[in-house]
Amino acid sequence: MIKTKRYGRGKQAKRIFKSVDQVMAEVRQARAIGARTVFFSDDNFLADKAFTGQLLKALIAWNIGQSVPLSFSTRITVEIADDEKLLKACADARFSVLFLGVETVRRESPTSTPPPIAGISLLNAPRNTPLYRRLQKDGRLIGDDFSGEWQLYTNIIPKQMSREELLSRYGLLFKKLYDPEAFYKRFTGWLRQVEYFSPLYTKKKFDPRQFFYGIRLIFFFGILATPPVRALFIKSLIETWKINPKLMRRTFTFLTQYHHFHEFVKNKLPDRM
Repeated sequence: MIKTKRYGRGKQAKRIFKSVDQVMAEVRQARAIGARTVFFSDDNFLADKAFTGQLLKALIAWNIGQSVPLSFSTRITVEIADDEKLLKACADARFSVLFLGVETVRRESPTSTPPPIAGISLLNAPRNTPLYRRLQKDGRLIGDDFSGEWQLYTNIIPKQMSREELLSRYGLLFKKLYDPEAFYKRFTGWLRQVEYFSPLYTKKKFDPRQFFYGIRLIFFFGILATPPVRALFIKSLIETWKINPKLMRRTFTFLTQYHHFHEFVKNKLPDRM
């Protein structure tokens, strides 16, 4: 995990961007200790477009020289969609995941362009925050603090429904999102929209660790999974091969993430909600 900015001190504290050289030094250090992926833990990686562009350029120049290139991920705003040049630079730098936080009052908005992997969590009020103090004043807190399990707990009492109803609806939504057919529909929708595939990493060396993970994934979906989940795996591979075989590695990544959330739904939600 790497931050591209730090904060000054005192009453006039403000964000101060690290230099590109500083960030690249941390990336090289992460690689030296065995990292395969790096998460840039900024609230908005796009906060300064000029800096972001310079950093992406440096990441690309460094990463294409690696026998096993790193992949990256970060939080970013939907404004990235308006800048095709930066979007392509993210792909060329091997950003495999861009986390988008979407808030809307329109019921249809979340389903208009649904991502294959959707993460949802319950709002909690951490101690010593304005939200915590406001809800404490209104008598809408349970306990002194939240448990730290953002996906399984909330210390907030809702205004327009009971806390039990909120937890029940949350669990139902999670189960619907990771129903095999619902996920397959989202996945194929994403697959058909991919228009750019970076040409910069065609000479990568064989990665035994990724190969081992792939074997484990095939074993799970082929042997341990239920028939609907096994069918999802097979259909996803076939559809990827038909539309764009170059995306097969990305398909395995999505299926790995699906496995994580599906197991969460199957093994944890029924016992807690």
